[in-house]
Amino acid sequence: MRSGMSGDTRTGRPAFWGLTWGVVMSMMCGVSSMAQVSGQGVQSAEQAVVRASQSAGQVALQAGDRIESTSYNDHKRGQARRVNYIPDGADFLCINGENRYTRALYGSPTAWRLETSDRPIFASYVKGDNRNIRFVLRIPTEQQGEQVRSSSRGVATSGGSQEVTVWQETALEATDYCEARYTPGRRSYVLRHGSWGEGAALSIVVLASPTEEAALWQFVGHGLPVGSEVWP
Repeated sequence: MRSGMSGDTRTGRPAFWGLTWGVVMSMMCGVSSMAQVSGQGVQSAEQAVVRASQSAGQVALQAGDRIESTSYNDHKRGQARRVNYIPDGADFLCINGENRYTRALYGSPTAWRLETSDRPIFASYVKGDNRNIRFVLRIPTEQQGEQVRSSSRGVATSGGSQEVTVWQETALEATDYCEARYTPGRRSYVLRHGSWGEGAALSIVVLASPTEEAALWQFVGHGLPVGSEVWP
């Protein structure tokens, strides 16, 4: 019978060193069952080390030692995922995105910044003074006559009539189509919506001021009804 204590004839090192390390690892990790060695020599010892290492990982995970490296997207592994941002020349392009505050614009040499999103909804950020910024497009749809009544010394009397505009409002972050681009230092959008009419669109360009804590918006309508307005 071969002894588990036999040494390596080339180095003179005892062959049971691997077993000894496996046993030590098992003791450190609280493994209840000890690795038993027969005449298999180094191969059995290596298997004991692997088992001990696996047990060590399980103990550490149970103790929460690796919680900081745990992914919150494990449930998405192996599933088809959408590519949200693609390169297009010097820009990053996003079509009908849904994420908010994905890219900040910095201008002045302070901590102030303007957070921009996949759709035109924004937030200004500086410590102690954060604000949400959104816009609405108002389109005149019809005008209605309304009787005007005036009062004299508390007595209501009939007067003339005036036209009152009826507006159709669309929140700019809720349009049917949104093309968003990030160019270094600038965010731009092209919006379309079914109720605006065929071929109608709204273009937006956003910049952060380089001299003060402020941002600049440019709105340009294409084929929108006359009298359309953008309101904050």
